[in-house]
Amino acid sequence: MVPLDLVKDANGHVGGAVVWNMKEGRVEQIKAKAIILSTGGAGRIFWTRTTNPFLSTGDGMAAAFRAGNALKDMEMIQFHPTGLGRTGILMSEAVRGEGGYLLNSEGERFAKKTMRLTKWNWHPVTL
Repeated sequence: MVPLDLVKDANGHVGGAVVWNMKEGRVEQIKAKAIILSTGGAGRIFWTRTTNPFLSTGDGMAAAFRAGNALKDMEMIQFHPTGLGRTGILMSEAVRGEGGYLLNSEGERFAKKTMRLTKWNWHPVTL
């Protein structure tokens, strides 16, 4: 099921969702007392330059936003620097773990200049 929109009652409380049922090929409405969205992110908005699933288009986040929910840290898109350009292939991070270096087109190591390491992952930074 792909969330298309959240449905609100007359008091502004969410009471369900409009979803695309891919298996049946139709749009359906689901009534609910509570909604938990777990929609997988938005990495596919970067076209083919991602290894994200085809349905990671941000539709769930957009539905939550249209329903009046605040979205947080939208700039934090997970980034794997070992994705091979124009192929959609993700090289194993074990390559870096075994001592491989990330080089730019000039043959320079760039990762430490352009990313910061947090407890969980690398994040791009503005230079």
